Amino acid sequence: RFPVLGPQSVSILTHEQIEDQNLDSLTDVVNNAAGISSKAYDSSRNAFSSRGFDVTNYQIDGIPVTWDGGSSAGETQTDTALYERIEIVRGATGLLTGAGHPSASINLVRKHADSEELSGYVSGSAGSWNTYGVTADVGAGLNESGSIRGRFVTSYEEGDSYVDYAGNEKSVFYGVVDADLSDDTTVSFGASYQENNPTASQWGGLPVFFSDGSMTDWDRSKTVGADWTYWATDHTTLFANLEHNFAQGWQLKLNANKTESTSDMRLLYLFGAPDPVTGEGMGAFPARYDNRRTQYDVGARLSGWY
Repeated sequence: RFPVLGPQSVSILTHEQIEDQNLDSLTDVVNNAAGISSKAYDSSRNAFSSRGFDVTNYQIDGIPVTWDGGSSAGETQTDTALYERIEIVRGATGLLTGAGHPSASINLVRKHADSEELSGYVSGSAGSWNTYGVTADVGAGLNESGSIRGRFVTSYEEGDSYVDYAGNEKSVFYGVVDADLSDDTTVSFGASYQENNPTASQWGGLPVFFSDGSMTDWDRSKTVGADWTYWATDHTTLFANLEHNFAQGWQLKLNANKTESTSDMRLLYLFGAPDPVTGEGMGAFPARYDNRRTQYDVGARLSGWY
């Protein structure tokens, strides 16, 4: 007998839907998808869960990428400008895809150079708290026949916040070249880079109770961050893919990724319960951390039908 792993359900967020709903990050996508949720540890870290289990990895073009929420290098803030769609399968697929728990599998499908003619767009945005951004997405054929194509995506955003001292600056770059070796075989090479530079990053949260046991009532702008705290992160990814279509619907995919993630942290942790009159009574723990992680992934997948 085999264990019953339960039903699976699928949500697919297309690029159009992501743009229409202004879902800038992976966390935004999770918060707007059915059956999966996120929990904020602080201003730079989030945890995902589904069906009572933590989601401890996501996938890029089907290759699992793991992360540790406690020493996050901004993985949950991954920008969506690089992806054509995001697929979320809830249930046993979290086990059957080769990594993860029986919670959910999140697959980020990259944009590829699929246009032989010059095409693309440039868009700008402006919002509250002096927030401004610009995004460009351009692709074209690189030879006369269009068998070799290129695509470049970049995005920049900066702004302040309703939270005291807080702000963020984000830069994203992505480039990919797709080449048809034959009618049935395509190879892709590309790279992406994302940098987040927030200010007044929080570590932990505000106390819920005063020292006399009464509940606190903080202003919406109050923060445990300081004007010198930050949780800066950057990600660099190099990848190569090969896709070959056999007869009668069979397909072979080969993937290789190298991802390097770093974080540079200057943080302040506050603990204790303050006096309701004087505000005294709390302790402070300043800290500096640096994190670097390099991950190599290689995958092969053969699929088809009888």
